[in-house]
Amino acid sequence: MLALFSLALAAPVLWRNTTKEGVKYTSVCDYLNSYLPDFCECSDVDLGAVAKCQVNVMDVDSVGVKAQFEPCAQPLTIGLEITEADAGIDYPIAGISAGDDKEIPVPGLSFGLPVIGSADANMAVKVDGNIDAVNIAIGVDACATVLGFKKCGSSLTSELPIWILNGQFDFSNLCAVRTSERTTGGLVEQAHGASNGEECCSEQCSSNSDCAAGLFCCPHHNECMDTSTKSTRGPNCDACSPPSPPVELHAEEPVVKVCVEK
Repeated sequence: MLALFSLALAAPVLWRNTTKEGVKYTSVCDYLNSYLPDFCECSDVDLGAVAKCQVNVMDVDSVGVKAQFEPCAQPLTIGLEITEADAGIDYPIAGISAGDDKEIPVPGLSFGLPVIGSADANMAVKVDGNIDAVNIAIGVDACATVLGFKKCGSSLTSELPIWILNGQFDFSNLCAVRTSERTTGGLVEQAHGASNGEECCSEQCSSNSDCAAGLFCCPHHNECMDTSTKSTRGPNCDACSPPSPPVELHAEEPVVKVCVEK
């Protein structure tokens, strides 16, 4: 009961360092899945991920939280959608970004908490840092007035907030790869409608128009590459410059380059 008389207004955020040196992740969900609780499911989307969570609030209510993470957007952005079936709640919270540190009320939703009584539902949100070290804390929380003071989270009970995500993350490598894929994909699309040049795979270029049909100019290597493989080997490469006859045993194979950032 002594905790009820604390003057703290919000629960402290205890960051977990989730950076794993040497670990390569294939997507945002691949990264976040190790840190999301069991009551959340993650799906990858363009530039980020969506986590759908069903949160049991101290056995008195069940709240749905849909969190959309866009760590590769400029600026990094998080959006929330809060739902509760019995009260007919469907409340969006958009535009959360670095620098936000607040308790966001969910209009019309409250919890009858043991000992405490009625408490208004809130989302505890804190985001700060940069793409290579961004702190993210998102949790279902509650606030109540006790002896004339507004108290939230752990000032009410040690069971709050109920964290969906709480840690420090490094999205820099994932976003670099994602940006490269989007850039390459756009160049490939442009190549399909471009006037064709004469350069074949592995030959120098400055734009798509320098490359023959079915090829595009990779900006990271300034070489023509196959639109179907995004590399210097593929059916369009062969059509432009047929493969050489088989080489002698032990002769060096030509180097195959892929259009990714150097």
